[in-house]
Amino acid sequence: MVRSAEPENKIFKNCRKEDLRIVALELGETVAEKVTIVELTEIIKENKYFKEDVEFVKELIQYTIEDRKRVEEDLKKEAENRLREKELELELARLNVRVNADNERTATRGLLATDHVILNHGQVTWTTPELAPPLLTTTPHQREDVSALDRFNVHRCPTRWVFSGTGLEPVTKQATVRYQYHSATAATTRHPNETYIQYTSRLITNWQYYLKLRKVSDFDNLNDLIVSDKIFSSLKKEVASHISIRAGNDWFSPLELAKEIDLYNTSRGKSLKPLPNVLTRNNPVKNASRAADNLELTIKKFWKIENVEIDSVKTSELDICEDHFKNTHSRNDQGRYMVAMPLKEDPSCLGESRQTGIQRLNSLWKRLGGDKEYLSLYEKFLQEYEDFGHMREIKEDGFGVSFYMPHHGVYHPEKSTTKLITVFNASSPSTSGKSLNSIQFNGGLVQEDLFSIMVRFRKHKYAFTTDIEKMFRMINIHPEQTCLQRILWKKGIGEPIKTYELTTVTYGTVSALYLATRTLKQLAMDEANNFPSAAPVVMSDCYMDDILSGSDSIEEVIELQHQLIEMFKTAGMHLHKWCGNLPEITSNQQEYAFLESDVTKALGIIWLID
Repeated sequence: MVRSAEPENKIFKNCRKEDLRIVALELGETVAEKVTIVELTEIIKENKYFKEDVEFVKELIQYTIEDRKRVEEDLKKEAENRLREKELELELARLNVRVNADNERTATRGLLATDHVILNHGQVTWTTPELAPPLLTTTPHQREDVSALDRFNVHRCPTRWVFSGTGLEPVTKQATVRYQYHSATAATTRHPNETYIQYTSRLITNWQYYLKLRKVSDFDNLNDLIVSDKIFSSLKKEVASHISIRAGNDWFSPLELAKEIDLYNTSRGKSLKPLPNVLTRNNPVKNASRAADNLELTIKKFWKIENVEIDSVKTSELDICEDHFKNTHSRNDQGRYMVAMPLKEDPSCLGESRQTGIQRLNSLWKRLGGDKEYLSLYEKFLQEYEDFGHMREIKEDGFGVSFYMPHHGVYHPEKSTTKLITVFNASSPSTSGKSLNSIQFNGGLVQEDLFSIMVRFRKHKYAFTTDIEKMFRMINIHPEQTCLQRILWKKGIGEPIKTYELTTVTYGTVSALYLATRTLKQLAMDEANNFPSAAPVVMSDCYMDDILSGSDSIEEVIELQHQLIEMFKTAGMHLHKWCGNLPEITSNQQEYAFLESDVTKALGIIWLID
């Protein structure tokens, strides 16, 4: 069948390069490290699945984009929370500065000595009396203190700035810091690991002040020295037009600004180009200028890259999910846990979704009908789902609230272990525009961070790994919510369509990860008295459905293995794929095919067992 180019191109609308790479890999293609968007698009178009069932590929692309957007939204929320914390800290710091300034304001404005100016870096600009220019060897000791900021009606409290770092004495000896002045600013070079604060102020002739800091440890005070952005709101249009602007990566001051500048400070380092000849005659004070990179963002970015272990931010959604879990989870007579999905809105806001499910099912069967092995694996998976009681057939009555999840398989025939992964798409929109995922809270992962787990794992003399078999499906969902997890299936192309409800936590739903990992923590808390060695391991050495732990004693490791097996049995869960560096704990099961028998993987890291 010949397809028009336009519909095919629309399939890739809103796709990013990484989205296309993921889709190509899911379709079983090999993708080079350096590849363009056009090349990725052609790879997908040439794939056999695209040629046989374009609807399936379209659905896979949509799912990939939605998953990426969901991750971006989580990162955005995390950044907003961090920014909110920093804003609160900054506001508190400002209040403290104001209180300290009020306590120190005991003298009226008057004549100031140079030492006093050094102790009040926030007020470094003053008017120029009609006096003859002094010799360059003379230091101006007395000037009327009139801040350039006051000229623009920007009020600032007197502040005592404290700089910390090698090269500066404590605040009690700040008067020893000297201002150096000269007639022109020579081109200088910025040295590694050095930060410069540069001031230019008009004092009836050319003056240049340098305060050189080495290994600065506190940038908050430096940020406050920079003129506030709010200054522009109080300036007249004619004056504001003279404020320095940024061109590319270089800050520069126009010649018009150089003739009238009163304060020029920068945290970019010493300029590689000389400043224009600043103020060759007596001119009245007119404006102030700011030229600086955003130090706060730069430092934040640096520490974010360097910090290997970042504490997770406790979001409002996590608080809601936590309260919801505590109030709704339970255990049945067999010890199995039952949980409920945390919903933002009433499910009645969901529209009709059955027709979409039927269309996707018919599209799926076009692929299944052409590949017997693929069909056999798909039927086996769904039959196992039903045999385990993880889904049940129901009679559709057309009444009440329901949501139908389209499903498809990601088939990798070349793999020796898991050839088929079935995906349930809870993000497929209903006729109201909303999906099951869009009305759920996302509590995220509530376990230790991966780095901490791996570091502890490497410290054990005798270590082991194991996996919780079918973790999500071992946790029941509340019966009142199974109607929101319906799927459609039929035995053949011409066979009648049957309706099923999934009765366990379903991967593909937004809250599944939170519900599963939170249930593991609850199991550890509930069974802590019965299994004192295993409970702490589940609380701190478990990531998703993988457990990585150990001990320095063989006896302790064997006892720990026994307790873990028995504790998970109480919740109807089974541990398998045991692997360790001592023969007493290993099994014959192998998850990965390696050339060497003493090599395995732990959370994606190759482990050489010896």
